[in-house]
Amino acid sequence: MDKQEYKLYEESIERFNKVEDLKCLSIKQDKNGEWIESFSWYWCDMCSRNLGGNRTVHLGLTKNDDIIEYSLCDDCLYYNEYGQLDDMTMEMTFIDTHGYGRGKKMITTNNIPRELLCFAELTPEQQLQVDSDSVVDGQEYFVYRGLTYCMDEFLRLDDDSIWDGGLQETNVSGIVIRYTKNDRNYPLGDWVIVGRSYM
Repeated sequence: MDKQEYKLYEESIERFNKVEDLKCLSIKQDKNGEWIESFSWYWCDMCSRNLGGNRTVHLGLTKNDDIIEYSLCDDCLYYNEYGQLDDMTMEMTFIDTHGYGRGKKMITTNNIPRELLCFAELTPEQQLQVDSDSVVDGQEYFVYRGLTYCMDEFLRLDDDSIWDGGLQETNVSGIVIRYTKNDRNYPLGDWVIVGRSYM
């Protein structure tokens, strides 16, 4: 999915919401509390795509308190819950081709700000990923794809990249970061956008 396709996808979601104008939309369950789902090539009622895949039955409550059944694809199931598609799809949709270091690299990012945390704000599981002997006051951390990164590990980038820092993980890939404000205008520097770079 490229940016144009994602734009059309979101427009179809907005069109569904405007036309149906539902009070709420929830997943239908059977008597055992299991979701009612099956494979189908039929159109998804929300995004109007006929891509083969899983369909989950949803119940929508109209303004007149009528209940209507809808068949939603997994993409719409995820979008309806989180307001975007899954992270991998988002990263491949918003590909950035800015280079850094030697040569040109492709960078994928979903442009979602991630909060910088001190060590005490990490969960116990996240703290276990950090070398306790290296923890000092003032260090900042963020979580990306289930892994905890320390800002001190990143080297400042001195080229013309839009990215502020980079961490080489393998010979052909690494992590890049840039400071930003999030949607609620938190102070600059308290949040970072993270990307993965490929040679």
